[in-house]
Amino acid sequence: MNNQTLQERKEALIKQQKALIKKRDNINQELKEVKKKIEDSEKDYLMEFLKILK
Repeated sequence: MNNQTLQERKEALIKQQKALIKKRDNINQELKEVKKKIEDSEKDYLMEFLKILK
């Protein structure tokens, strides 16, 4: 019985770990997208600034 409980606990922890890894991967992907948007915004700002200077 105790061994079964340990096995169930192990399985639950593995499931929780997989969910956390998936969540981490999703957050990392969102961060990449935000970084790209910031870089694009900076480029757009600089291009507009250069147009004003001409």
